[in-house]
Amino acid sequence: NSCGFHWREYNSGMKQDNQRQALLLAYMAGIFDGEGCLGISKTKVEHPRRSPRYSAYVSFVNTDKRVVEMFRKRFTPSYSCIVEHNPKKVGYKVQYRWRTPGNQLVVHILETLLPYLVVKRAQALELLRYCRGKKVDGFKRHLGVPARELVRRERYYQLLKAMKK
Repeated sequence: NSCGFHWREYNSGMKQDNQRQALLLAYMAGIFDGEGCLGISKTKVEHPRRSPRYSAYVSFVNTDKRVVEMFRKRFTPSYSCIVEHNPKKVGYKVQYRWRTPGNQLVVHILETLLPYLVVKRAQALELLRYCRGKKVDGFKRHLGVPARELVRRERYYQLLKAMKK
């Protein structure tokens, strides 16, 4: 080729990058299987007409900040919050915690890691079902979330809680 571009070299470079990406995601999924957490948080609101809030989350805690930073950079590069927890006992290490904000981000993370998850695969599938089916539009704020949707959210909240045991 006269312009110096060689498709084979370009194509093998892309395959190599894809292989590296797959290897990194498999590594991250393995760490997440052992150290990560996913579920639905429930926040009760102190107002008689307000419904509880249910939010999907993915979180990760580790004593090596580099590993936590790897998750943050891969999934939430513009969200820089890693919380540092000082040890409660002498001789324990500092823990670093990363937690996702928002259902859409949870879907993206779980869809990315799902092909490689083993231990948390069933939980991830249930949380994906919850997020994809969550109704957020069409509610009248003064009437709150419809009872049918609240029952659905509570059911998934309890299911994921039970799957952690």
